[in-house]
Amino acid sequence: MMVRTEAIQQAGLLDEEFFMYGEDIDWCYRIKQAGWEIHYYPYTQIIHYKGASDRRKPFKIIYEFHRAMYLFHRKHYRKKYSFFVNGMVYAGIAVKLSASLLLNRFGSVR
Repeated sequence: MMVRTEAIQQAGLLDEEFFMYGEDIDWCYRIKQAGWEIHYYPYTQIIHYKGASDRRKPFKIIYEFHRAMYLFHRKHYRKKYSFFVNGMVYAGIAVKLSASLLLNRFGSVR
């Protein structure tokens, strides 16, 4: 990822409240809100070994992934929506977190 210094100065640095997931989405969202454009170059190739850094702590990783969803919504959308809508979003995240933890614990159902 390449970011202009001016964009960083306007949008700020990565939010340290996010851990391992969501910080890039939050940062791009804030950069875009500051008036900058986000460009994707489709010809770059990167090999991403999903789970390579989180194999030993599956609960923590699942939790942090869902926590990032909650943080992003709370930070950027909570004030835009009603208490009811926010409650539904947070309930959806909680249901998905619970399902992910159950699937991780007991394996996928076939």
